[in-house]
Amino acid sequence: MEYAQTIFNDLAKRYDFFCQIASFFLDRFWRKRINSLIEPGEIILDLGTGTGELAFGINKAEKIIGIDFSWEMLKNAQLKNSKPANQHNEVEFIAADAQRIPFPVESFNSVVSGFVFRHLQKNINMILKEIYRVIKPEGKIIILEFSRPEFAFWRKIYYLYLDVIIPLIGRILFGKEKVKYFRYLQETIINFFSVGELKMILSNNGFRKVGYYPLMGGVVGIYYGFK
Repeated sequence: MEYAQTIFNDLAKRYDFFCQIASFFLDRFWRKRINSLIEPGEIILDLGTGTGELAFGINKAEKIIGIDFSWEMLKNAQLKNSKPANQHNEVEFIAADAQRIPFPVESFNSVVSGFVFRHLQKNINMILKEIYRVIKPEGKIIILEFSRPEFAFWRKIYYLYLDVIIPLIGRILFGKEKVKYFRYLQETIINFFSVGELKMILSNNGFRKVGYYPLMGGVVGIYYGFK
């Protein structure tokens, strides 16, 4: 996780632009799908909030608290939070570790997370126990994450894109010395849990009615479960 922290601190200034280019400007659409799963008036924790893109895409919550371990990402989130266009919710950003969420038991109706869980594999059970602790009864976890397409042909195209295009975009935007970061991001996607594995992990950590639905042919998916 320390290496991931270094990466996101280094990439913070242009990270949003990279995500837009690399996803063909679909990243905001994917995040907004989470908004459809939120009930009006919820209190939400955005775990691994980064620059706050997911938090600002939710417009029905009473309050959203975003936590992240990257100070540089949080600086960008705070700047966005000062803009009138982003003030439809009460949003607060805090530097915190997902392994030690600094809130009491049953503080949130939902915990959401966008493109973070593949960086948390090593300590995923500890982190899920923390998430379960802070969710209210009948509350939910919602995870937006990259996955591996089921169909072999589409998966080959996807892997080629990760192997060639993503590092190229990274080199253009950040310089050749940062290309290694994008190799790391590629590896986290390829080596992440399968859909079945992550669903089982969620179930084993107490979540019920666990489900998943794919976006863009399985390149991205939304996982969910209830306490």
